[in-house]
Amino acid sequence: MARNIVYFLAVSLLTTVGVSGKEPFVTIIKEGSRWQCETRRTDEGDFLGIGYVARYTDDGEVFDESIIHDDPPYFKLGEGKTLPIWEDALWDMCTGEIREITMSADDIEAERLPPGAKVPDRTRGEVSYTVELLKIMDSPPMFNAFMEIDDDNNGRITRDELKVFYRRMFRESGSLNAEAGLLADEFFEMTDKDGNDVVTFKEFIGRKYDEL
Repeated sequence: MARNIVYFLAVSLLTTVGVSGKEPFVTIIKEGSRWQCETRRTDEGDFLGIGYVARYTDDGEVFDESIIHDDPPYFKLGEGKTLPIWEDALWDMCTGEIREITMSADDIEAERLPPGAKVPDRTRGEVSYTVELLKIMDSPPMFNAFMEIDDDNNGRITRDELKVFYRRMFRESGSLNAEAGLLADEFFEMTDKDGNDVVTFKEFIGRKYDEL
């Protein structure tokens, strides 16, 4: 996917699909196939699986990309939990289509970004997100344990985060939660290979992939 995005960024003819003042500015980098577009386009209530590359527009520096987060991010269109500008820009889109969204860094709210996504430096002004629609789904992907445990979405699980997760699971099942600390300690003994008291995505041995 990343190679495709790099390739299509080199295409000189871009189709403008939306402008709001000076920003945000949305362009189509690559259209989906005729078959994909005739079959289905994004609409309210769809779950979208996406890939993206984020750049500063002043020098093209990449400050984030979804491929480093391992799991393709997804969100429900129209639910209002992602960036409003993304909500507007990704309507009526078909699988395989790539759009570039140019916007002010000041308009980006960390809590509305995909899990693990990096917040841009606001002093750099404009940023662009090159977004590829990977899949349109009727329901959310399967449970992803790593993302559920990693409360602060920093790509690392702490012992405290794991204890909170276990206690929540115990409450939902009606079981006692007194063993949460012991279970967390045992888990870290098995997975924390470098002994730094955090478990990274690579070290994690539970379910960590959404099925898109």
